[in-house]
Parts: sequence; C-alpha cells; structure tokens
Amino acid sequence: MVELADAHFLHPPRPLEALVSPALAEPSAMAWSGEELLVAEREGAVHLVEPSFGSRRLFRAASDPARLAISPMSSAGRRVAILSRSGQLRVHELDGRLVWEHATGLIAGVQLAFGAGGLVLVGDAEDARRVFVYNVDGRVVGRARVPARTVALPQPSGLPRLLRSLLTGLSVLPWGERFGSEPSTGHHLYVSSGHVFGVASGGVTLWRKPEASGSAGGDAVTVKLYDVTNAAISSDGETLALATRSGGVSVTVPRPGVARTSPGKVGAHDAPVTGLAFAERGRWLASLAERVWIWSY
Repeated sequence: MVELADAHFLHPPRPLEALVSPALAEPSAMAWSGEELLVAEREGAVHLVEPSFGSRRLFRAASDPARLAISPMSSAGRRVAILSRSGQLRVHELDGRLVWEHATGLIAGVQLAFGAGGLVLVGDAEDARRVFVYNVDGRVVGRARVPARTVALPQPSGLPRLLRSLLTGLSVLPWGERFGSEPSTGHHLYVSSGHVFGVASGGVTLWRKPEASGSAGGDAVTVKLYDVTNAAISSDGETLALATRSGGVSVTVPRPGVARTSPGKVGAHDAPVTGLAFAERGRWLASLAERVWIWSY
C-alpha cells in the first residue's frame, strides 16, 4: 500500500457545481442508467431523472428500498433490481413489470450489481455474510457463505471473484476458494466499473482494476478525509468522490505519493450522505441524503 505522508492536496481541475435537485419524497436508493438517474423513494415510487430536463415517475415498486442497480443494455433492454430493507429482491422491467423476485434474508452491508448475464448480491444475514449469483431468469447459479466485509467482483464470464481488504493488501480469490484466517481491515469495500475502493472513518483507499487473483496491495492509493461515509469512482478510475457525515461532498484526482487531507468540499446536504454515484457517461455526480443532488464537475 502506498504511504501518503504529504499534508498537501491537489484541488480537482474543476470544482463541483450544483446542477439540479429533483423534488422527490424521501429518496432512499439510486443508480445511473447511461446519462439518466433512477431514484427510488422510500414509499416505493421509482423516478427517472434527466439532468437537463427534469424527472418523471416510472412505476411503483415495493416500499422501503435499500439498494438499486441497473442492468447493462441487452436485447431485452434494461432492467432494474431493487433490494428492500427487509431483504426482498425484485427485478423489474423499466415499465414496472415484475420479472422475478427472491427472499434473500440480507439486511445490511449490501452490494448489488449486474454482471455477465446476471446479478450478484452480497450482504449480511442474521447469521453470516452471504453471496448470491443469479442468472437472467432469477435462478440462483451460485451461493456462498463468506467472511465479514467480503464483496464480489463480477467477471466478463462465469462466477465472480471474491475480495477482502487485509493488512497485507487487497486479497482477490476465484469463486470456490476459501479465505484464510487473517482478519480483514476496517474498510467497507465497494466495486465500481472493475475498480475497488474501501471506505473507513479516516478516508478512502482505492485499488484501480485489481489483479484477477492474489494480492493487490502495492498499487493502493489512500485519500485522507475525516468522517467520510461514502465514496464513488468514475468509470475511467481517474476521479474519486467522497462524502461525509456532515453532508459535505468532494471530488479529487487520486495520485500515489500525494495525500489529500482535506479535499475541497461543498456543503451539499443537511444529513449524512448515504450514496454517491458517477454517471456512466458525461461529467455528472449524484449524491443522496435527505434529498438527491446532481453535480457537474
């Protein structure tokens, strides 16, 4: 892992600029679909937000959504997966038609992402952390019980690889192999566009496109920021967004050897930020707390 001792930081090339905050009631989950943002409200309504043209309601799903993911474009179009806080997973067409559903029992620490031809779900049940892999029809094609803080890295084909953050670095294992007894670090891991980052109370550690297997500890970059609650990485891996418990949002360009102890923040929210997401195309960032903001950068 790269040790970052320099107390200075580089400001992002462009500051965050507030673009739009759609009038939504208690937003609780979001995900980008190309240049459009899907947002689910706590009572179940799913809205499509276009940064330049406003928002419109698509359909009503089950109430109390905790996570939301959008599938890649295919011959069947796009689908949206919604996991409720009670652990019920439902996959809908964008017109609202329910395609399939599954009671997962997962109630915390959830990762939800579409992979090659299917959907990967990781989270904590009451007794253990578990991974489910679904095909396009909702059939479970892989399941595993895994150590705490494990996440999944979807693969271009086949079952995902499993990741843990250890003191020796990021451990990457093929599906079916078991982790050793070494405890994990305090990072909460997230996967986005093949990049992996870990969020801890004092900052975020980033691994860009980790190796297919083994340990990826030497190429990590850490951005220091007190009381960080969430982070996101752009699809090219060049821009990192961070958010805090006090509602601040920041973007920075992480580079080895330069610590950013206080990236320039904007006071985006009046509550802890629970979600951040970069648009798949365009220079837009969405943040989620008591409301949703879309920023240009």
